[in-house]
Amino acid sequence: MARDDEIQAIVSTAHLVGLKAAVHAYSAVAIKDAVRAGVDSIEHGFLLDDEGITLMKKAGTFLVPTLSASYPPPIFRIPDPPSVKLRNEYRAFERAYAAGVKIAFGTDAGTFTHGTNAKEFDLMVGFGMPPMDAIRSATVMTAELFGISADAGALEPGKLADVLAVRGNPLENIAVLHQIDFVMKSGRVAKQDGRMTEPFTYPVAFP
Repeated sequence: MARDDEIQAIVSTAHLVGLKAAVHAYSAVAIKDAVRAGVDSIEHGFLLDDEGITLMKKAGTFLVPTLSASYPPPIFRIPDPPSVKLRNEYRAFERAYAAGVKIAFGTDAGTFTHGTNAKEFDLMVGFGMPPMDAIRSATVMTAELFGISADAGALEPGKLADVLAVRGNPLENIAVLHQIDFVMKSGRVAKQDGRMTEPFTYPVAFP
């Protein structure tokens, strides 16, 4: 485990050059050390304790709960996986959300098939987060975490025209977000009627 001064040096250097510092942390001790060092977000945080929740809320540290990572994909063929037991025992996501910790959307994709990331919405809502807050975690809150709220994260004049549309109301059934029918990126249509528009390129918005 890195020493406190090493963590602080990494975080301060990242912030010095305008970068965010994200920490993949599981244990309560590691989470609290990272938050005290000024990290911007904790990824996973499955063993988050009450003191850690208090520290995160006070510091404005985001939790990226990656609930999907708690459930190993079928290829692992792990009966009754310990990750599920730990997640259900500590309920870090539910407790952090109830306490007012900022929640940003993230999945740890790569441990499961890319393109199935929307199952994170199902889990968030299934564990008690209202559908609108789950959607906000992937838009408004993630833009805030990334430091790009002035340009993205909401449909407002002057921001990038990043839009997606689905057939159905995700506030009534969050699962409709699994099938995206329309995508506009920076004002250009990238997907329409469920089909990608080819070729599709767009200028980098954040050099």
